Amino acid sequence: MKYKSALSIVVSLSFWALSCNNTYSMDEFEYVPAAASTTSGFQTSRFNSHSGYTSATKLFKRKVSNLVSDLMMNMRTSETQGNIIVTNFLRTTQTDNSNVDSEPLSYQLAEEFTNQLHRTGFHVIDFKITDSVRVTPKGDFMLSRDYIELNNNIDAQYVLVGSYDINSDGVIVYSRVVDIQSKAVLATSSTLLEHYTVNSWLY
Repeated sequence: MKYKSALSIVVSLSFWALSCNNTYSMDEFEYVPAAASTTSGFQTSRFNSHSGYTSATKLFKRKVSNLVSDLMMNMRTSETQGNIIVTNFLRTTQTDNSNVDSEPLSYQLAEEFTNQLHRTGFHVIDFKITDSVRVTPKGDFMLSRDYIELNNNIDAQYVLVGSYDINSDGVIVYSRVVDIQSKAVLATSSTLLEHYTVNSWLY
């Protein structure tokens, strides 16, 4: 009996030593939105360890991923089979797009939503792609923001639009999926980006 007790103690101490030698950080685990794993017809959005990303960038990506998961939960599968486009986000104090160029957050939100929607399984159409490559002294381009160079007929049934408001707590981001023909709002989501996250990430 004494021999068995001593053996049990040795084994227990061995497992304890192994567990102490293996330390884990949250960055080593995959982030899986709860809704993504339960929604039929969609891929699961995952974040592996990105050593090149700052903590602010990781948090921003996870916030947008959660927004997309919330949108998915509010939409029926039949509503997500069509093509979707993503537009720039407007600050709630803006009445038009005249000052979008001075708001880098507007572009970054649109780009990250495009990324996350595609990763999740939506059929995303990039309507800023031109019909030909423009070869210039500054580089070769196929993206354009000049409406004259773009196709007026976009094969998309839905559009993701959004806005954001800046207050003392941070930046509140609002997003929604809208049926282009009927203008019906199919899904909405919102979240708060703390000031330190936005400042660290953008600047």
